[in-house]
Amino acid sequence: MVFQSGVSLALLTSGGNSIKEDAQRLLRERIQIPTGSVAHTSAGSLDAKHLIHVVGPHNGPSQLGLDKGRLLEFAVQNTLKKANDLGCESLSMPAIFAGHFGFPREQCARILLKSIKVFQEMQAELMAVDPDYTQSLRKIRLIDSNPLMTQAFMEELSTVR
Repeated sequence: MVFQSGVSLALLTSGGNSIKEDAQRLLRERIQIPTGSVAHTSAGSLDAKHLIHVVGPHNGPSQLGLDKGRLLEFAVQNTLKKANDLGCESLSMPAIFAGHFGFPREQCARILLKSIKVFQEMQAELMAVDPDYTQSLRKIRLIDSNPLMTQAFMEELSTVR
């Protein structure tokens, strides 16, 4: 969890140093956090209950020869599941690894929206078979400060229904 640029730096700047301290403590406890894994910390002074950190594909050669798109899909699914497990009613999700890490914007938008749709379908199936199951996560916002990424989200969203 490096807070050098992009969304991570913006979160640290807005949420305060306690976010970085929590993340460093988490890294000391876990020797390695594999691609696709998630962890959560406090949200510092942000108007949120939790901050979910996700390890997505990096810009170098793909880990273990796996497709980076599949790794991103796995990371998004784990993020959605973690938010639901934490009892979050809403989630703001940036374009994971499309900024500083250079993942293609259009592909990122497509994978994020597909992953959200799959998550919603899985939640509906769980609720259908288990009347006691409750889904806490009801609102997912796709966010980004880059207008080109926002445009990619909007274009991909226009094709999903």
